[in-house]
Amino acid sequence: MGLRSGRVPGRAKSDHAREHQGPSPYPNLDAIITEVVDAGYDFADEFDVGLDLLLDGIGALRR
Repeated sequence: MGLRSGRVPGRAKSDHAREHQGPSPYPNLDAIITEVVDAGYDFADEFDVGLDLLLDGIGALRR
């Protein structure tokens, strides 16, 4: 599973399996992740944008 797969690491488990794991030690983080994923956020697209910004910054430093 890579960044291009469009899947979020740790989201492969079914909701049923997650219910049987007990309460999360990070409920606020779980809520944010669920909201972002449900909103259609594409991690691969955002990674590409971030990578381009990072590489542009490195290129500017080298000049």
